[in-house]
Amino acid sequence: MIKYVLMLFFFTGCMASISNKEIKILPELYIAQIDSAKHLMQTGDIIFRGGTDIESAVIREFSKTDKLFSHCGILLIDNDSLKVHHILGGKDNPKGSVIIESLDSFTVYPQNENMGIYRTNLSMIEINAVKFFIDSVKSKKVIFDIKFDNKSKEKLYCTELVIDALLYATKNKMIFNDTSFYVRNTKYHFLINNKDSFTFFPIDQFQHSAYLTKVKDFIFPLDKHQ
Repeated sequence: MIKYVLMLFFFTGCMASISNKEIKILPELYIAQIDSAKHLMQTGDIIFRGGTDIESAVIREFSKTDKLFSHCGILLIDNDSLKVHHILGGKDNPKGSVIIESLDSFTVYPQNENMGIYRTNLSMIEINAVKFFIDSVKSKKVIFDIKFDNKSKEKLYCTELVIDALLYATKNKMIFNDTSFYVRNTKYHFLINNKDSFTFFPIDQFQHSAYLTKVKDFIFPLDKHQ
């Protein structure tokens, strides 16, 4: 039971969804920020966000240089509709399947305290390949990987899904390095399957990779009325 609780505590940060029932009055500055962001976005951009819950704070612990964000997805524009494609699980997505949701839902405040737009500069042919890849992942019913296992493709976690889509679209022309974390005798021991460490693609390492260019980061305002 303790092991299950620790697992749930860790992985929901990278995949915590947004419940509209928790939304109160959004501050005008936040609304202006989102409207400004939408004018900067292009299809194929990677959208990062930083959750405000304790689970997202745990995810940030596995970023070594930049702990701003805790989750990411890829933006695909369909008929002028901004849709973020990502994978998560938890109570709001118990099936752990790939989710396609609006930008407003993906970055909603105050459940998220920031957002980042990072450009991939993919060609339209490559964008279409990304769409095909994500559709294939959905059709295969790939679910969220709570073990963060890079070898298993039947389950994927947030950065892994996006990276695999980029590799597929560019025919493996991009190179993304994973990182090992020593977690024996820590509360994250459940990740390692009787080994000393686990290996995955941390948010910050992906965020600052050579293939992504920062367009703009947004730090959302604190709403004193909440």
